[in-house]
Amino acid sequence: MTEICLSTRANQLLRWQQAFPQGRIFATPGEFKPLLRPEGLVWLHADGLPGSKVDEAVRSIRESTPAARLIVLSSMPSPTDALSALQLGARGFCHALATPKMLQQVALVVGNGGLWIGPDLLNRLSGTIGAALAPSAPSTQPSLLLQLSTREQEVALQVGSGASNKEIANCLGITERTVKAHMGSIFEKLGIRDRLQLALLLSQEESESFQQISV
Repeated sequence: MTEICLSTRANQLLRWQQAFPQGRIFATPGEFKPLLRPEGLVWLHADGLPGSKVDEAVRSIRESTPAARLIVLSSMPSPTDALSALQLGARGFCHALATPKMLQQVALVVGNGGLWIGPDLLNRLSGTIGAALAPSAPSTQPSLLLQLSTREQEVALQVGSGASNKEIANCLGITERTVKAHMGSIFEKLGIRDRLQLALLLSQEESESFQQISV
């Protein structure tokens, strides 16, 4: 698989270079586009770019090479930046100083069609998403939940708030096995793969609903 990184600070990517000895680093998208194979991996090194520029870079890469799977690297990862990047089409978000072995694992997961975000950042991101879905937000239910049963809606909203299976089971008075069964049904009905995708869907739809109400 083609490994390409877009960075203005190549000297800070020693671990990435160790993980991918055959990988290549470029300063601008125009340099690597002719070399990118279908469904190759593109790593965007966010260090040195203001937040708005990171979003612009993600949009630009997604528009010019839609088949590429994009992963954002940052030495100061935050839930807000991760959520923004994933909503714009990135497939992964991880620490720029992750070990070579971890970077290779990220590449494997994303290369196989999955989403990647580290456990610590995932917990923090879940909290951010949960805050967006709090009662202070518009009270209308996200329309995607209408595809689910009442109990599945309850489970989905608990997931969106960052709750674990055990916490969901205790809150709803059901077993963890039942929670897992509901999760499987939710994923199938909504055409998603995991909890992160569900949380992102809920967050994105809630944000769109809020914008419509505010207009």
